[in-house]
Amino acid sequence: MDRTALEIVGKIDYDFSTIPSNLSPLSQAAWIMRSLYVDDILKTFLARRPRGTVVNIGCGLETNFERVDNGLLTWFDLDLPDVIALRQQFLKENERRNFLTGSFLDDAWLDQIQVTDGVLFVAAGVFYYFEESDIKSFFMRLADRFPGCEMVFDVSSPTGVKVANKRVIESAGLDERSYLK
Repeated sequence: MDRTALEIVGKIDYDFSTIPSNLSPLSQAAWIMRSLYVDDILKTFLARRPRGTVVNIGCGLETNFERVDNGLLTWFDLDLPDVIALRQQFLKENERRNFLTGSFLDDAWLDQIQVTDGVLFVAAGVFYYFEESDIKSFFMRLADRFPGCEMVFDVSSPTGVKVANKRVIESAGLDERSYLK
């Protein structure tokens, strides 16, 4: 059980009970499985590199750190300024956990990453929204700057992204024409 996530949900003035009715059981299962899978990868990485560095790209309100912290790792949560501001209302930085503001496509945040025992970059639910050329360029910059780094991310086919976007637009009471204007 993710107690930190439950605490955050309890502090937000929103009726989360409506979410399951707007998501298919397959989507719900996929989100849960992605979270479990990423946690397993993080634990495996930290078993090999207990003092490793993890960079959570597009962190949102993710609580991976609380679920996998081994007391030795160094962690960076990266997201846009408004997301980090929201995050700071519920989660706190400490000597091993740092919040970074910016887009993963900008290089300024890369200078803030300190690596002592390998680095794992995590991007769950992020890359769907960007052009392939931008993602390839980002991967090349990471490889150049952090030789031997590791990366975990999820992907979807163009059809999968199109279907997901359509469901989000419909569940918001919009139609594609009003959204694209």
